[in-house]
Amino acid sequence: MEPKENLVDLGTLLRGRVKAVYGSLDSAGERTTWETVTDSLVAEFDSSVDREETLQKFRLARLPADVDPLMLAVELTRLLSRALPNLDEESEPQLLASQFIESVPATLSQQLKLLNAVQPMDISEPAKMTCQLMTRTVAPVGCEKQEISNVEKKIEELEREIAAIRVNHKRNDKCYECGGTGHWKINCPTRRRRRYFRRYNECSFYPRNLVVVALVDRGAVYTRLNINERDLVCLSDTGAAVSLIGKEQ
Repeated sequence: MEPKENLVDLGTLLRGRVKAVYGSLDSAGERTTWETVTDSLVAEFDSSVDREETLQKFRLARLPADVDPLMLAVELTRLLSRALPNLDEESEPQLLASQFIESVPATLSQQLKLLNAVQPMDISEPAKMTCQLMTRTVAPVGCEKQEISNVEKKIEELEREIAAIRVNHKRNDKCYECGGTGHWKINCPTRRRRRYFRRYNECSFYPRNLVVVALVDRGAVYTRLNINERDLVCLSDTGAAVSLIGKEQ
């Protein structure tokens, strides 16, 4: 196709900002050639503002979940060449590799950073490694679900076994007080009966002519008194040992 025919077709296809640039050339009244149109378009879209916007897109680029990492590498290369067309050959691969590592998910980015620290890589190398790491991560998902289900079943079985052991252990426990099973020494019925019988202590009489003599058990609630050979049970305010001794005749 001749350049003149290209210009005619170009005028019918352009839209937006590009069409405005093309229209400004026609309105200028100058001779419009293919070279002048392409030069004008490059100058219009290669301004400092456009380069800054492109560089911002380069820095904010991220790898979507359903996109091939190699496609991200191609897009980053395109954005960097447009934002910094005069970048030297040594800095360009470093920036591309560094930005690619920052663009992938955090779990993959950490592994790639370690590899890049040991041996600096071109952007194609971390892109291929990302593909391999993503394949290893996605493949065992079904297996992990099955393993989790098996672990949960084993935990439930262990819980049931532990509960059964505790019940049997409690049933077979022997009381150190009476030798019976089903209870511990602290809850032994015989101890409760003994405490009830020992609640009231017998009076202590001395070989002297005393009118009132009584002895209260420690922690007792009631006091048993013997007055002139007659028993009397009274409520005691304290549980301390008390002796009521009358005057000598």
